[in-house]
Parts: sequence; C-alpha cells; structure tokens
Amino acid sequence: MKEPTVKVVKLNQQERNDFLASRRLAVLSTNSASGYPFSVPLWYAWDGKAIRMFSMGNAAKIARLRRDPRVSVLVSNVFGEPVRWVALEGKVMINEENGFRTALGLLARYVDDLGSPSGREARKRYQAVKPLLLELRLVPDRIRTYAEIQD
Repeated sequence: MKEPTVKVVKLNQQERNDFLASRRLAVLSTNSASGYPFSVPLWYAWDGKAIRMFSMGNAAKIARLRRDPRVSVLVSNVFGEPVRWVALEGKVMINEENGFRTALGLLARYVDDLGSPSGREARKRYQAVKPLLLELRLVPDRIRTYAEIQD
C-alpha cells in the first residue's frame, strides 16, 4: 500500500479568512527590551483586513508595544486538525477608546453563553476595569500561511 504524501500549500484568501474566522487563540509576539521575543496568547477577531485584540493598559505587553510596535501574530491549528497556520506581521496600533467594546465583542465570540454565570462574571470584570482596557489593532504588512494536504 502506498504511503500518503504530504503536500505543503499556501492558503488562498478565502481559506485564510475562514481559518481566522474560527474560534482559536492568537499568539502575540512582541519585542522585549533585551531583544528577545515575548509571546502571549490572546483572543482575537479578524475582519479580512485587520486583527483586533485587547489588553489592560498596565500590562507589560503594552509597555513593550509603546516602545516597539512591531509584532507577529500566529494563529494555528489545534491538535487533531490538519496542520495549518497564519502569521500576520506589522505594527500594532493602540486605541485608547475602543478597548471595552473590543473586549465585549471578543467575549461574545469566545464564550458560548453570555448569560451563563461565567459569561456574566467576565462581563462584570470587564466593566470594573473599563477605563484600563485598550484595543490592539494590526493591519498586517505581511501575511504568511501554511497548510499541509495529504494526497
């Protein structure tokens, strides 16, 4: 019996957008003062042109982004899925005004039932820190994709 061969391809725009529309974690990599990358997982939303995330304004990643806004954001498959990933690179814009709105939008994207105790509790926590929430927006300069297809 012939072993299946694996072919590596780039995702087309529709495949990329469909992949990014599914509920996954993004890994945001920023540049530390020492020059080493520092990566953290975040919720995100992709609209076909930009990726939006949120953070507390006093988070260490915000200090890193204010010093150097260049980032890489990686979204990958989960175990058991075909191997795929999308990497977006560019400079993050920090929006002081939209943090709470973005946080609530992402809460709705990632929590199945906003009326559940955990959904209500998360909304309360976001409301309590509303003035500290910032939106992180990346319009990528470069997008790389990877997908393995078995023949």
